[in-house]
Amino acid sequence: MTLHEDTDRRPVKRGVKPSAVAQQTPPGGSMTIDVFCARNSISRSLFYTLIDDGIAPDLMRLGSIIRISTAAEAKWQRANEKRTKTLPTPPSPNRKAGPGRPKKSAAA
Repeated sequence: MTLHEDTDRRPVKRGVKPSAVAQQTPPGGSMTIDVFCARNSISRSLFYTLIDDGIAPDLMRLGSIIRISTAAEAKWQRANEKRTKTLPTPPSPNRKAGPGRPKKSAAA
């Protein structure tokens, strides 16, 4: 066994996938940024972009350790679902040219 930094230095077997580590978070517990990212299928760089944009989940700072509670994760997911429902639907890329839209010409 080796130490795995994604799990706060708890020993884990080599070759354990992040998704397996993410499933080990108990209900009502907390998780590291890496585990949060694995559970929500986002990259760590996207997570820091979310922080910069002010739409990341609430963070707990315990000394130099940053943790995210499962309650904060659920609240963040609900907020994103609401935000997604209010976004306009993008036009379909397969939509054909209609009135007022230029048609593609054969000659370029």
